Amino acid sequence: MPTRFLYSQTADLCTQFGSQALTQPQIDNDNSSNFGSGFTNETVLISGVFTVSAYFIFDNCTIRMAAGASIVVINNSKLEIKNSKIFSCGAMWNGITVSNQSSISFWNNTIEDAFTALEISNPSNYCQIINNAFNLNDIAIHIKDSDDLCRFAIAGNSFNESDGYMKNQSPITHMDNISYAGIMLSNCPGMIILGLNGYSNNIFYRRICLQIVSDNSSVCIRRCQFYGGAFLFASALPSGRGVYAVNNSNVCIHGLGNSDPNTPTFKYHNIAAVYGNNSNIKCFNSFYPNRKISYLA
Repeated sequence: MPTRFLYSQTADLCTQFGSQALTQPQIDNDNSSNFGSGFTNETVLISGVFTVSAYFIFDNCTIRMAAGASIVVINNSKLEIKNSKIFSCGAMWNGITVSNQSSISFWNNTIEDAFTALEISNPSNYCQIINNAFNLNDIAIHIKDSDDLCRFAIAGNSFNESDGYMKNQSPITHMDNISYAGIMLSNCPGMIILGLNGYSNNIFYRRICLQIVSDNSSVCIRRCQFYGGAFLFASALPSGRGVYAVNNSNVCIHGLGNSDPNTPTFKYHNIAAVYGNNSNIKCFNSFYPNRKISYLA
C-alpha cells in the first residue's frame, strides 16, 4: 500500500505554530479596507468577523483564528489565500464564507479546525481551490446555489490526511475524530467538475462520513480517489459512503484512477462506494476494489 494513503502523524497546526509571535495587531471585527490590499509573510490573529469588501490577499501567512471567528467575503469581492496556514487553538472557528457574487482563489494552503472551512454561495467569477490540505474540519468545502457551468476549479486537494481530533465535537456527527463531509454541493444545477487534468488527484481519506455529497446538484467527478469512509455505528446519520447523491442529483463519475490495486479509486467503504437515492448516476471507466460497484436506492 503506498504511503500516501496512510494517515500522517504530523502534529496539528496549533501545536506547530500556535505560539508563533504576531507580526500584526490582533484583528477584531474589522474590515479589509483598513489593511490595504493584503498581508505577505505575516502572522495574524483574527477574532470576530473579518469582512473582505474589496480584493484582499494573504500570501505565505500564518493565520490563527479565535474560537467562533470567521472570514466573510461580500460585495462582488475576491479573496486570495496562497501558501498559508489557517487554524485555531482551543476551540473551532466558523470558517470562510464567500457570498454576494464574490469569489475566492485558494492555493497551496493548509486549513484546519473549522466547522465549514470554505462555504461558497452563488459566486460571480471563477473560484479556484487547488493543492490544499483540509484537515480536522467538520465540512471542508460547501458549495451552494450555483447554477452556472464550470465556475470552479477543484483539484489536487487532500481531505483528512492527518490523524487527530477536532477542537470540538461535530454538531452533526457528535464525534471529534470523524468529519461529516469532504465536499458538499447543495442546489447546484450547473455542472460542477471535481478534478482537473494536469493536477494531482483530490484524495479523500477515511475519517469522513460522506466524502462527496450531491444534494439537488449536478457534478462530474474525475481525477479523485476515495480511501474508505467513516461509518457511524448505531446512528441514523448516513455514513460510510464515497459519493452520496440525493434529491434529483445528476452525477457523472468518469476516468477515476486506474486498475492498479495499489492506486484505488474507491476502496474499503463500509456501506457503499457510490450511493444514489432519487438521482441519476453514470459511471465510466472507474475502479471499485473490495466493494460492489455501487448501491443504488
